[in-house]
Amino acid sequence: KLLEIGPNPSSPKALGDLLMRWISDLEPAYTRYASTLQLDFDSYAPVQSNPKLPPILASLSWPGTLPGPEGDEAATVTLDHLFQLPIYRIHYYKKLYAKLLRSTQEGRSDHALLVSANEKLARLEQLAAESRARSVLSPEEREEMQRRHGDLVRERDRQENEARERRQAERPRVGPPRLDLSLAQEAVAIGQGEQSSGESARIDSPSTSSSLRSSSATGTSTANTSAAAHSSPGKEPPLRVEELERRLNTERALDIFT
Repeated sequence: KLLEIGPNPSSPKALGDLLMRWISDLEPAYTRYASTLQLDFDSYAPVQSNPKLPPILASLSWPGTLPGPEGDEAATVTLDHLFQLPIYRIHYYKKLYAKLLRSTQEGRSDHALLVSANEKLARLEQLAAESRARSVLSPEEREEMQRRHGDLVRERDRQENEARERRQAERPRVGPPRLDLSLAQEAVAIGQGEQSSGESARIDSPSTSSSLRSSSATGTSTANTSAAAHSSPGKEPPLRVEELERRLNTERALDIFT
């Protein structure tokens, strides 16, 4: 029918009518598939005893257009993953017909067809979900398989936690920032420059004179501190930023740049 319509149909009506009734052709085949699907073939003894199968599966790559299988971040190809590929197509058709239904006005003939198609696809999704509980293994074999899988997951998590702890232990510790003594020397020079500027200007304002005296005292105190730090560099640690900020009274200092 698609070959009859061609790649460039003159009217979208023929393509739309075909799409509306396509679900009638899909439903029987996908119903048989969803009703008979079983899993756990990768743990089935006849499959595991086949030495030719692992190289074939290893040569396959998971389709990039599909999300990774649940619980498998690496998206490796297994028999169970291959057998579940039609389920992805059912999900795709469900999204497609749901989008068509939202864009169709209620009451039209194609709206009724789309409602019926969405109901059929919802039933197929339900059958596919139920098929995940069916297994080719006996209940005892499946319980043992799940136990081994749980042990592998816990062992993998333990190894990842140990590797993370080793990386954190080997990471160098970052100590508190240290202040270079050259900053203290620059502060002393600024304080001395403010003192000389205040003496030469001979400003008569009480507030300005008080500010200059405070700046001079601050510079002298900083100079004493810097001299003490230089006199015994091996006995006292470098001046910290917090100590310099506490000793320098910036509110009562004169801004030499203005």
